[in-house]
Amino acid sequence: MQTAVAQCGDNIGNGTVSVNAGMISGTDINYFPITGFDATIGLDKIMAAFAAMDNESDYLEYQLVCRTANDPRAPNAWQTMEASWTNPTTSNTLRNTGALSAPAGANVSSNFLIQFGVAVRKKSGAGGNPRAELHVAIARSNA
Repeated sequence: MQTAVAQCGDNIGNGTVSVNAGMISGTDINYFPITGFDATIGLDKIMAAFAAMDNESDYLEYQLVCRTANDPRAPNAWQTMEASWTNPTTSNTLRNTGALSAPAGANVSSNFLIQFGVAVRKKSGAGGNPRAELHVAIARSNA
């Protein structure tokens, strides 16, 4: 049995993703969890802030993702939360997702837990390998 307490909102996770040259091959998508599993009860919106630091080139693309579970040892597949991939310019960039709803594929009404992360991939047609450091902060609001 599991229980959960809902507040008006909460910062649910911070993390860093280091993308090194040669780490991503071809069209592979790599997933990096940022938060632990959090209860879906009362979930209304999710917002994430990204800082792409020391971005060597414009070869990187990333976006916010989530996955749900009833048992965290057997989570469902990652689901994209944004309509498109973000391609940060070289050097340092900041971005805020705005308030996002959980995607329909996450089935938050039938799963007790949700986890958020970042998906990264090499930009299609990129002439080299991406290298950057993504700093991520994720918050939720409750209904």
